[in-house]
Parts: sequence; structure tokens; C-alpha cells
Amino acid sequence: MDATPRPRSDGRAPTPLVAMALAVVMFCALAPPVAAVPAPPYFGPPPGFTAVDTNYLRIVIQNGAALDAAGFAVAYGPYLDRGYEEITTLFPAPPLRPELYVYASPAALEAAIAGGPMAAEVALADPGPGSGEIALALPRLQTLSPLEAENTLRQALARVVARRAAGGRLPPGFETGIALYVERPVSARIARVAALLQNANRQNELPPWTILAERAPAAVDLALVTAQAYGVVAFLVERYGLQRLNEFVTTLRHQPDWQVALRQVYDRAPAELEAEWRENLPQWTANGWQTNLFAAFDLQPARDLLAGSHYAAAKAELGSSLRLFTELGDVARQTETEALMRQSDTGLQAESLMTQIQATLEAHSYPRARELIEQARSQFAQLPSTQRVDDLLTGYARIAAAGHQATVDLEVARRLAPVWTDYPEARAAALAAGVAAAGLGDQTVTDQARAILDEIDSRQRRIVLLLVALAIMTFAWLGFWRWSRGPAGLDWR
Repeated sequence: MDATPRPRSDGRAPTPLVAMALAVVMFCALAPPVAAVPAPPYFGPPPGFTAVDTNYLRIVIQNGAALDAAGFAVAYGPYLDRGYEEITTLFPAPPLRPELYVYASPAALEAAIAGGPMAAEVALADPGPGSGEIALALPRLQTLSPLEAENTLRQALARVVARRAAGGRLPPGFETGIALYVERPVSARIARVAALLQNANRQNELPPWTILAERAPAAVDLALVTAQAYGVVAFLVERYGLQRLNEFVTTLRHQPDWQVALRQVYDRAPAELEAEWRENLPQWTANGWQTNLFAAFDLQPARDLLAGSHYAAAKAELGSSLRLFTELGDVARQTETEALMRQSDTGLQAESLMTQIQATLEAHSYPRARELIEQARSQFAQLPSTQRVDDLLTGYARIAAAGHQATVDLEVARRLAPVWTDYPEARAAALAAGVAAAGLGDQTVTDQARAILDEIDSRQRRIVLLLVALAIMTFAWLGFWRWSRGPAGLDWR
């Protein structure tokens, strides 16, 4: 930018304290980049403003605004601190605390700053020319949704941090691309970016990368330039990683020629990188635009998926996060992500066991089902209580126990059936096995139990018939015997 967002001076000579502060700031600016320079003393906000510090920023708000400094810090401070914390894992943190100037009205903001054409898309929050300052009009910010407000602040913070990391030499297009890339992704907006680039590519109207170094590109659609800025940064990140992007930006502090810096960091000529980007563009505009590695900074979507037991989707999200934090060397977040990955793996194993349990129960393999149920209980015990399925496992265990008992009863019936004295017990066991198996839909056990019952009935019928035949034969023999005895009154004397 060509103007600073600080309130305009009234033309009076600076007081001794202000002069001292300016001298300290100038000394810090002239010091070697590697020197450890203490922060200059803070003499408070300018007249007509009040200030409050968040964890990383200083909020300076104009008197008469709808929110005071403390209220603004409560409403928007978490967005600022979270955005600053994430962005400064990619680029070095500015040596001085960034200041956010909040004006009571758009007119007051416009009176304090003058934004160039390349800043048109940041009409609500505008960083100063390298001083680590940001300005915005509170009424405009308050009309935005929470996501839009967060992205507005993240974009301005990214401009300040990246600009300072590059020593003020970051080409405007790369600055815009970085600022857009670190936003919380809005699918509809990025889809429009992809559509613009797709149409321009088909019509052979893509401007060269050199357009990204122009502050006010003439005769070119600014929306297309902005889309190309995002697309180029996304390509560099996804093809070569965030660490290379950080190296490119920080190299500019010592190398004023951005094309030379590109060659040094990426070990390729800018024309070669541009050719790779153009070759990859059709694939990116088709579906690659849906990937934003920096969005993986936010672990909350993965946590929400885990809470809903969507373990496969959570693992996919966490894979991107793990890659991000590994590239950035963020050990704390990497450890946190790995813990969530283990939870998703445990959940996937538990889900797999549940699928196997259902399959074994459908196959009526009850001993195996009981083993799997115990394994599933062990896996779910490692998950939060809200993700457990104790009732379902209890139901599965009840089915497996009933099926197992049916097979036991069937074996008892099969063992007792050959002995006619054990027919009552064999019949009862076979009947119990058949009833239980029929209730479980186990046709095999049901048929086997019915076969045993039929066999018992058949044997009992044969015994009855044998006894009847024996009785008939006995009566016939008795009749024959009585007939063959002759008269009983013979006297042989």
C-alpha cells in the first residue's frame, strides 16, 4: 500500500516522546535482519483511540465506534490470534506486535488510508505498507458472517506477515495468492476461481506469471488476476510443499528479483514452473481446487467427524493435517494429529469388527462371533463413551449366545437320540435347539433338529409296532397253546 492506516497528523511537530519512539523505530528498521532487536517502547494509542492487546496483536479502536477495544477483542480476538498463530507457523513472525486500527465508520477509514487497485478485494481490512498495521471499518466488518469476518482478518494478517517476511519485496500477486490461500476455504468462492481459470485456459487468455509482479495490471480482468494468484500459490504448495513457499518468501528479503528467487528455491526456471502450472491446470480446475493444504490447520472438522463416528472421512482429513504439520515442523500439532489418527484407526478397526460380527452371525458361526464381539468391546473401550455401541454389542452377544446354546442342545440331542431310554431328554434338547434356531433364522440347525425329532419319532413308532406285534404273537401263541392242550378232564388211572 502507499499509505499507512494510522490517523492523519494534525501537522504539529512531534512531541519529544513521539520523536524518541520514531527514532527507535528507524533504528530497528536499519538494523541487520539477523539482529535481535528489542521492541520499541509503547506510548499508548493516538488521541481519539483506545487500545487493548490480545495474545499476539494490539487492537486500537476509534472512540465512538459501536464496540470499544475490549468488546472488539472479545468478539474478534479469537479469530485474530488463531489466524496469526497459524500463519506464523508458515512465515516468520514479525518482530513487532501487529496493530489493528478499527475505525468507527467507512468514511473515517477512507480518510486514513488509500488502497491501490491490487487491494480492491481487501476493502474491509487493509494492511499498511509494511509497518505491521491493519485498518478496517467496524460497520463493514459487522455486516459479515462469522466465517467471512474471520477470512477478512486472516487475509489482512497474511498480507502483513508475508510482506514483513519478504522484507517488503513480495510481488503483489503472490501476496494476494498467499492471503487467499490461508483463508478458511469457501467452496463456492474457490469454485468460481477454478471456473475463471478454466475458461481463460480454454480460450488461451491466461496472462503470464509476470502479471503477478505488477501492482496495477492494465487491460487485464482483475478477477482473473486474483484467481490466477490463488491458483499459482495453490500449485506451488501442492506440488512442492509449504516449506518451499516459505523459503521463496524469505529469500526475497535478500534477493530483490522474484524470478531469481523462484529459480533458487524451486531449482527451476520461472518459465518451466509456469509451464508445469499450465499443464496441471485442467486437472486442478476439474477437481484439484477442492484441496487446500493450509485448511488442514483446522482440526475441528476432523474432530466433528470422529464425534459422529465417521472414521474413514476423519482419517482422510487428518492425513492432510499430518502432512501440513510435518512440513511445518509443528511438533505439538503433529502429536495432536497423530493421537486423532490413532483414534480414527481404532474406530475403523471397531467398525470392521462390527461388520465381521454381522457377517458371522448371518453365517451362524456363533463361536467366531463371540470372539469378535469381545475384540470389538476392547476396541470401543478405547474410544470416547459417545462413540461406543454397547447396546448393539449386547444384542449381538445375546444372539451369539442363543445360537451357541442351540448348537449345544443339538449336540446333546444327537448324543442321546440313539438310546431309547434317553428319548425324552433327546426330544426336549432337539425341540429347544429347533425353536431357538428357527428364531435366529438358522435353517441348518432347524433342519438338523427336525431330523433328530423325526428319527426319534420313527424309532418310537417302530418300538410301538414291535411291541404290538409281540403282543399279537403272544396272544396267538397262548390261544394255540390253549387249543392244543385238549380236554382237561382225562383220567389216566
